[in-house]
Amino acid sequence: MATLSVREKAFLEDLFQMSGGYVLNFSSASFGQFIAAAIDIDVWDDRYAYGSGSKANRLRAVWDIEDDETVGRLLVALLEYIDTEITLEHLSESEFKPRVVGECKQTARRLLGTKSTSRFGVAIDDLASLEAFLEQDFSDVEV
Repeated sequence: MATLSVREKAFLEDLFQMSGGYVLNFSSASFGQFIAAAIDIDVWDDRYAYGSGSKANRLRAVWDIEDDETVGRLLVALLEYIDTEITLEHLSESEFKPRVVGECKQTARRLLGTKSTSRFGVAIDDLASLEAFLEQDFSDVEV
C-alpha cells in the first residue's frame, strides 16, 4: 500500500483530472496499455475493480494496493505523459496549475526516496540543506 496522504491524493486527483471517473485524456484501452508499460500490471484485473471500475477508481486502487516504489514510478510516468501531451498539443498547459504539478512531483520523489537537487548538486528538499546551499561561497563562479 502506497503511503499517500489525503492531501497528496487530492493534488493527484486534481492533476490527473479524475472527476467523473476519467483520467486525463486516456481511453480505456490506452489507459490499460499505459499502466502496463509503466509498471507492468493489468489495471483491468479484478484486483483493481474498486467502486464503479472506472479509470479513476482503478487508479485509486493502484494507489491503495501497490507499494511506494511502484506508485512513484507510475506518477513519474504520468507526469511525463502530461508533459508529452502538452508538447504535442493534445492537452493544454493552462489546464495544469504549476503548484499542483510541483506538489505531485514532490510526492513522486518522496515515494521513490529521491530528493530534489539544485544545479550545484545540493539537496534542497529540506530547510537544513537549503541553508547549507545558501551558505556556500560562490565568489569564484563566473557569470
